[in-house]
Amino acid sequence: MTPEKSIMENHKTVFVLDHSPFFNYGCNEPHEFEFSKSRPQPGIIPMAPIDKSLWTSCVESALEYCRVVWDIYPSGKLISFIVSDYQAHRLNSWSATQQNLAHVSNY
Repeated sequence: MTPEKSIMENHKTVFVLDHSPFFNYGCNEPHEFEFSKSRPQPGIIPMAPIDKSLWTSCVESALEYCRVVWDIYPSGKLISFIVSDYQAHRLNSWSATQQNLAHVSNY
């Protein structure tokens, strides 16, 4: 198989994200807040840690994948998102105008 043929056969990725109630459960990974990393200031009570849900971790992972792929292949790889709760919702199309993090993360 030639490299050109290989690229043509694997240039599309579809993420199907399950937004069912099961994904509301925590995954024992806390949210990180920037202001809690800085030095403590008088009068400010630090926030208690908040665990991420499975849904949050899935979305963050998918968006990080997109960021890496679109940085390496700005126009060669197409990614589509389908989110399913009780019904499937397509978040973007194969159009070049919808192949960016700004468009995908607005949902």
